[in-house]
Amino acid sequence: MTAPTLLVSQSGRITHGLSALASAQFDGSIVTLTTDRQEDNQYYLSSATIETIEQRYPDDDTAPATVVVDGQMHPGQHVDLRSRLEPVTVQDARGAVWE
Repeated sequence: MTAPTLLVSQSGRITHGLSALASAQFDGSIVTLTTDRQEDNQYYLSSATIETIEQRYPDDDTAPATVVVDGQMHPGQHVDLRSRLEPVTVQDARGAVWE
């Protein structure tokens, strides 16, 4: 079974068209996680949102192959979030569009 792709939004909704874009780009199912939280300076995603991801996918066997963040992270946030969620691939919406 192919690992899912997780779309994560902190704006209370997923940007129109992002799910379709992810479906076309990635194999497997698309799962969404939507919260309404402020941007974190280090990870872009809030600590509570990251903890929700870690609780939902507690080990590498269940982890999504890719997390697509519905937003635009700066490079430092991207590196920090990728390190925190390793071995998961992390992209922001801009990266998903460019792919």
